[in-house]
Amino acid sequence: MLTCYTKHGMLPEVRVLFERMGVKDVVCWNVMIDGYAQHGCPYGALVPFRKMMMMHGNGNGKVRPNEITIEVVLLVHWSVVGGFIRMLRIMALGLTFEWVLHWLICIVNVGVWIMRARCLM
Repeated sequence: MLTCYTKHGMLPEVRVLFERMGVKDVVCWNVMIDGYAQHGCPYGALVPFRKMMMMHGNGNGKVRPNEITIEVVLLVHWSVVGGFIRMLRIMALGLTFEWVLHWLICIVNVGVWIMRARCLM
């Protein structure tokens, strides 16, 4: 249901459904984050990501970001000036060294991908 509403740009409805959900797994969080990103709302995409990270960092939730979450958030942060530094601060909220290292490798990969795309233009 979330995915269907998101694809049609019904973001307020998606947010209401999401807030009413009892248990939210990583797929639900990713739908929220990606939905806002796909519809040109980068700051809207960062709100659920921050909530997800706060829940994970405080031990209140067991939802951990996965590769899809990382990819979407990295792309959103590239579009927001100064977001990269804020992202690193958010990542420091309870993630292990391995996760931070994984994210940094993803950042380098995205940077290389963007440089290659510019060279092909």
